[in-house]
Amino acid sequence: MKYLSYPFIHLFLTFTSVESTGDKTCHDPCCLIDGETIQTPPGQTPETRKCWFQNVHQYFPVQIATRSSKPINYLPYSSSDYFKNYVESVKHPTGETGSFTILELLGITSTDAFLVMHEGKVMYEKYFETTENTRHLMYSCTKSYVALCAAMLAHDEKLDPDELVVNYIPELKDVEAFQNANVRHLMDMSIAIAFDETEYGPDSDNTKFSQTMFANGTHNAIKELKPHPSRNHGDVYNYASPVTDTLGWVIDNVLGGNGKTFEYFEENVWSKLGQEHDLLITMWDEKNFIASHSGGASATARDMMRFGQMMANMGQSADGIQIVHPSVVEDIMKGGTDENIQQFKKSYEHLKDVPMAYRNMFRVRPEDGIFYQLGIHGQIVWVDTKYDLVVVKHSSNLNAVNMIPAEFYLLDLLRYGLPDGTGKSSKSKNHKSKKSKKEKKRKKGKVV
Repeated sequence: MKYLSYPFIHLFLTFTSVESTGDKTCHDPCCLIDGETIQTPPGQTPETRKCWFQNVHQYFPVQIATRSSKPINYLPYSSSDYFKNYVESVKHPTGETGSFTILELLGITSTDAFLVMHEGKVMYEKYFETTENTRHLMYSCTKSYVALCAAMLAHDEKLDPDELVVNYIPELKDVEAFQNANVRHLMDMSIAIAFDETEYGPDSDNTKFSQTMFANGTHNAIKELKPHPSRNHGDVYNYASPVTDTLGWVIDNVLGGNGKTFEYFEENVWSKLGQEHDLLITMWDEKNFIASHSGGASATARDMMRFGQMMANMGQSADGIQIVHPSVVEDIMKGGTDENIQQFKKSYEHLKDVPMAYRNMFRVRPEDGIFYQLGIHGQIVWVDTKYDLVVVKHSSNLNAVNMIPAEFYLLDLLRYGLPDGTGKSSKSKNHKSKKSKKEKKRKKGKVV
């Protein structure tokens, strides 16, 4: 595992556009100036936001999960223009605002990179002022990597999900928020802490936690978390980034110290995928050189696609290497247990008539065969197993979450443009029959 550090950069930054400084010449790649507070993403312009997502490693130290010396698993491409024409030419209604092509929706949602793979072949690849070699901050997509490590360790009986958190982190034994909480409560974010991540403004819980972390370190910020006044652990799924930071602390301790979580991910996942580039994980807590488990990873869209393809293929890489045990992937695909479904129903994310769950920090739609990674400002790895579809989207939306409905709308449209060899959409009977056979193999425990 390697580390990069940029000691000449001040910890506290405020991000502005060139115009707001009065200086018409920007000498910094992302137009940053020193200040007293930190805001992410920077600035008020698309240019500064896009620049920040691509260059965060220039302003904070990073931990590196190397791609290793394994030959690259090059992505195969479809020779058909069928899907491309669907994305760029077919108009779709969007209510009172009119109708748009998927390509136009990509522009509306500030897309930086967009890849679609169907049945193991790339059907569409588009970059917007970026390239296939551009790393992009993934934010909370990182959480899925961390919880997957926990699930893999649990499968190998090196981590016990039923064990109390304080037994893995003795420093939390007197912190009321973690009393009687077990590791599974962390892995599925059902721990009852008083933390509201529905807002990202200056007075939000998220910002307050970040400021404490910048000033006193990640572990000290975790120690200041408070118990929820009216919930018990396991009652409700409640999305909260500090939970992932705590799970990373657990894994680090299990494996031997700070940084071990991403070393494990490097050794057991990233280096085995045939990636083109190293994974960079930002150390927001640069005082203690702790990489951000909750939102620090930066990767290229193609490398994120290889990870998504592996998960879609029941843990098997494109060259046939079993990386994640099929039972671990299957557990995620079905949304864990019935308890996970009920936890999600009680959460603010619940949508009527859309059964969902949160398992090992993947959002799951079990009845639709969909599970996905999601990060603020439009970072997505979408796996649709019914249609053998994997989608990667990098974005630089101004607002953290306001474009999510539009993102999901365009993702759900993709399946209707998939060719099945008959000229019909992928919802044809022949397509469903093919997938049902695949599902039967999965149920028998076979790797497909």
